Amino acid sequence: MATNIFILALLLIHPPDTAFTIETTRIGDGFYDHTSRKILDGQIVPSNGLVAESEDGVIVVDTPWDTAQTSQLIDWIETHLRKKVICCIVTHSHEDRIGGIDAMLRRGIRVISTPLTADHARANGISSPEPILPNDTLLTWNGLSCECFYPGKGHTDDNIVVWFPGQKILFGGCLVKSSTAGNLGNTADADLAAWPASVLRVMAKFPDRQIVVPGHGSWKEKMGLEHTLDLLNRER
Repeated sequence: MATNIFILALLLIHPPDTAFTIETTRIGDGFYDHTSRKILDGQIVPSNGLVAESEDGVIVVDTPWDTAQTSQLIDWIETHLRKKVICCIVTHSHEDRIGGIDAMLRRGIRVISTPLTADHARANGISSPEPILPNDTLLTWNGLSCECFYPGKGHTDDNIVVWFPGQKILFGGCLVKSSTAGNLGNTADADLAAWPASVLRVMAKFPDRQIVVPGHGSWKEKMGLEHTLDLLNRER
């Protein structure tokens, strides 16, 4: 009851798009988790994205939930890291991944995705990222490399993961559940039959992962992929 009263107070004081403040947490040298929030069905739902520094500038993986929190994130990067955001990689077309795209585009930031994610964005009335990513793509900036990999259908039919080989950090997005998750979350667009094989492809392709960042929840335990398989097995 107290939580619901707090949420109602937030909504009365602030419009929904400005109710929350972005949070950043250092993961490793030059890497940060960014956490944004949205109220869904009366519950506050946090969502993870990634900030990665290169010598050329900053790469962001997934926008926060909305325009306001995305603008906050860009301001934080420019103020605290003293660098410009030069690219944002979107890992699928749901709001928790792409909801702040307009804030990125207004600041002249390049936003990229797979063609399927861009198609879904347009179909949903969302500004489209540049559809330039094939299923397995190596991207390199000065001092930083990452690999964008499409493992197959799972949480959605367009979900990709992003691997940073130099740091052994895997951003799993919503294909991967937190080690502490009690369920699979939003499965409205999921392919439950294909999801396990997609997770196994990620595990096989990136066996030396040290940090696994899920779309939601804690990244401090690296067993999210294994736990996702356990949750999927319960659904069978």
